Amino acid sequence: MQTLTLEELTRRIPAIATQSPHPGCSQRYSQIKTIDLLGPIMEMGWLPAGGQQSKTNARAGFQKHVIRLRHESLSQVGDSVPELIICNSHDRTSQFMFLGGVFRFVCSNDLVVGSTFNRIKIMHMNLNVPSIIESCKRAADNLGSIIPNIKEMGDRELAPHEMQDLAQQGLLLKYRDEALAPIHAATLLERRRKEDEGNSLWKVFNVVQENLILGGQRDREPKTDVFGRMFPVSNPIQQMDRQTTLNMKLWDVAASFLN
Repeated sequence: MQTLTLEELTRRIPAIATQSPHPGCSQRYSQIKTIDLLGPIMEMGWLPAGGQQSKTNARAGFQKHVIRLRHESLSQVGDSVPELIICNSHDRTSQFMFLGGVFRFVCSNDLVVGSTFNRIKIMHMNLNVPSIIESCKRAADNLGSIIPNIKEMGDRELAPHEMQDLAQQGLLLKYRDEALAPIHAATLLERRRKEDEGNSLWKVFNVVQENLILGGQRDREPKTDVFGRMFPVSNPIQQMDRQTTLNMKLWDVAASFLN
């Protein structure tokens, strides 16, 4: 398990060590210092595995950032390993979020788990920071509960109409209106690599998730709009918060096939 020291992580993502909010924040703004949360979580055996911060010049050091942490006691499940994900900022651009996640080795995607794992999402207003840290520690203890879900998804084989249904719901999560989507749902089922071949719920879920996030797809018979103009290739989702929101909702859709 490859991990980073806190010093290495701080060099890569300086925003995690920021000790005060952006000067433009009001007095009502309550900062959650990422570094103060990382300490207690790392003491529990969760170690930084990577992350990123938004690119900005005007708010450098205060911008939105995401940290991924892994625990060596939670073993790999197939091509995936459970992770904790911390999303935060110090400039009012995002809420504080603490989530469960799964990291896939075959495509290096971040998959954020939805309703099956306790997620914490808090506005930066009138906060009891010690209480939030305790809540995050309790949530970290429960991350192992998603492993049975992943195994169950791996055992659940989907019929062709179920695969189409999952892709259709995923398409509407991104575009809301099928008429505005540059591709049909079936295109989301196209595999990008040999490792993703198979009809298990876990395989199909990850294929649809990756295609929604990365984009770059076009129907074999290119789709046209109401004016007869050919749609461009599907667009990627580059914003971290949009990726997180879509991933959580898509997980909930996939989990519904287990019922």
